[in-house]
Amino acid sequence: METNMHRPNRSSVSTEQFNKLTTQPTFNVDEAAIFLGCSRETVRRLAAKKTLPSFRLGRRVLFSRVGIEEFIAKKSISV
Repeated sequence: METNMHRPNRSSVSTEQFNKLTTQPTFNVDEAAIFLGCSRETVRRLAAKKTLPSFRLGRRVLFSRVGIEEFIAKKSISV
């Protein structure tokens, strides 16, 4: 299995694709992983722990861009 398939990151997507992510209001698990620069499993684990805000739409788990940005802001270290 290819590394990018397991752990999507910002370097595995084009600038155009990443810019598209920054303008859409919701992300699926894969898109959230790319936006955060972590694995899909990490996103799923954070959502299951309710650390990363998520919601269900039918069988899909979705994440709001604003919720992810707030998560990042809370986790950021001030220097």
